[in-house]
Amino acid sequence: MNYRRNFGRSVELKHSEYKEVGSGIVKRVISLLLVVVLLVTTTSSVFAFSDSYFEGQLAGKKSAETNHNAGGWFVGGAAGGFLLGIIGGGITVGLSAASKPQPDSEILYTIKDQPLDYRMGFTEGYVEVARSKNIQNSCIGAGLGVILAVVVVSSMNY
Repeated sequence: MNYRRNFGRSVELKHSEYKEVGSGIVKRVISLLLVVVLLVTTTSSVFAFSDSYFEGQLAGKKSAETNHNAGGWFVGGAAGGFLLGIIGGGITVGLSAASKPQPDSEILYTIKDQPLDYRMGFTEGYVEVARSKNIQNSCIGAGLGVILAVVVVSSMNY
């Protein structure tokens, strides 16, 4: 005999009720599996990049390593660290992390004849390395600015 709890009392299930309970669970499991399959197939097609994308990404990274100048972030970090201490340095580092540096128009002009995947990869690779350089330089500048502020304040005679 099949039993189900009903407000603390055991109630005998009829065969038809037992079948309905089981079919509801099966329907939910099948629905869940369909949703998972749909999500996996959709996301796999979104992330399917061609070889030209990765070639462009590599070229963009190399270009950013040689062409991107993050000296302004160093100066900004030093100024923020010196004037506002750790908070100013932290703000500068946060701003550098939120920035999205783009390649110059001259650099983009050199790749205008490449396929769209290559140009997208180039831009993404460039942004990744350039942002990393910005963050690194602003961190170094902020650290030096804070150290300089501490030295100046500690050397003052009261």
